[in-house]
Amino acid sequence: MPKNEYLNGRKTVGKEEIQPAIIEFMRQKGEGVEVSHEEISDYIYEKFGIRFGEINHVMWALRKDDKRVVKGKRGYSKLVE
Repeated sequence: MPKNEYLNGRKTVGKEEIQPAIIEFMRQKGEGVEVSHEEISDYIYEKFGIRFGEINHVMWALRKDDKRVVKGKRGYSKLVE
């Protein structure tokens, strides 16, 4: 399993910060537009300095916690408000 990569040393950032940022990023892309998990991973890395080894785990937790985010095709999710 790939490990998480931290830009500026190990930072503790909880899902309380990351999930709203992902939602806002998806909102900028447009409602109902499928956004690739790679794009989301790049955004998290730029904003928080964290590259998750398994971005699909992050997205699974987000879909579980926020029903507005739904699974798209493989490697994609979309925001439906």
